[in-house]
This record gives sequence, structure tokens and C-alpha cells, in this order.
Amino acid sequence: MFRPVRISPPAKAPIHVDDAKVFLRVDGADDDVLIQGLIAAAVDHLDGRTGLLGRCLVTQVWQYKTIAFQRNISLGMPGATAAVVRYLDREGATQELPGDDITLVEEVRGSCIVFADHQPVIGWHGPATIDVTFGTAEDKVPAAIVQAIRMLVAHWYANREAVATGNAAAIPMGVDMLIAPYRWISI
Repeated sequence: MFRPVRISPPAKAPIHVDDAKVFLRVDGADDDVLIQGLIAAAVDHLDGRTGLLGRCLVTQVWQYKTIAFQRNISLGMPGATAAVVRYLDREGATQELPGDDITLVEEVRGSCIVFADHQPVIGWHGPATIDVTFGTAEDKVPAAIVQAIRMLVAHWYANREAVATGNAAAIPMGVDMLIAPYRWISI
């Protein structure tokens, strides 16, 4: 299986500019673009396969490509909510597996696709794509993660340079404590 690629990013972030401005105690619209960029950076820092959380926060679709089917396909991230499997049959036509023949289960290694026993594609060698939906609605993201995003935005808003003069400041310890229960590390 090849490395997955996000093909549909989240439509919205877990927090909005107005929410961040309240947390930052900022009035006016002068810094709205900056704050929006800081929100995007904080979400990117935490979200997805390579983010600190190792999971998707808000609903998004990732595409996996493979050249062979096994009974189980590990997706390497937790929280899959839907999957669409398409493959090329022997005649070169694109086929889509019925949803009833695909089961998503959570394992130690993350979400896993399990194919029905009667499915003829098990053991099939040929190009296939698997579009998997991960995440939840932006208003369902846990409050601790939303607070961690606010804290990252505030930290970066106050420390805009790559190098701090005087007392260097790391990512606030509170962020680590807030995200720790939600962090997923692949084994």
C-alpha cells in the first residue's frame, strides 16, 4: 500500500477567527488574516497522519492506493468513518465494492478495512484506490483540543519570530497536557 494522500481537506477549522480573537483579547479586523493563518498552522500542527495527534480532527478524506488486496487492510490512523473501494477488474473496467462487503474496525494499529469472506477481490492483484473518511464535525472536536489550538494561536501571536530574544519560550506545557489523552501513536 502506498502512502495516503489527503484528497478532501476539512471544510472548516475547529475554531473560528472570532473565537480566537476573544481568547487573544483582540478587537478590530486588522489581524484577522494573521489569526486565520495561525489557526490553520495550529490545526496542521495537530491534525492528520503527520500531526502531533496522529489522527484527523475534522471530517476529511484520504486516498490510499494499492496493487493487491488482503483480507484486512490497515489504514495507519484511527477514526475511519467510511470507505469507498474501487479497483480495475480483469477487463480493465473500474469496479466499486458494495458498502456491505466492507467493514471498518479499530485495531491497535488504527482503523482497518475488513473485506467480506465471499468478496472475490481478496488476493486480487491490480490497481485499486480506497477513499477513506476520517474525523468528525468541527463542533464535535473535544474541548481540550480546541483549547490547545487556542493556546498555540496565542503563543504564536505573541511570539511571531522564529527566534525569541531574551527568554526563549517553548510550546506551552499546557498544550501537551491537553492533547495527551487524544494523541495516537502507531506501533
